[in-house]
Amino acid sequence: MSPNGPPSWDAGVVDWFVAHRTPSLNTATGIGSGVANTQTALAVTVVVVMLLRWRLGRWYE
Repeated sequence: MSPNGPPSWDAGVVDWFVAHRTPSLNTATGIGSGVANTQTALAVTVVVVMLLRWRLGRWYE
């Protein structure tokens, strides 16, 4: 990827998304980006591991 922006073959796709963006899709994109953060993924993993430990009662399987 070029430091000046997307490659020329991708410019049409970027332009289409810019032309069709809406406030609700911007909000959805912001939420999706937040969920994909490393901190969120780690927190969800810890919660799932603890729930599985509590529910199954074992560590080593």
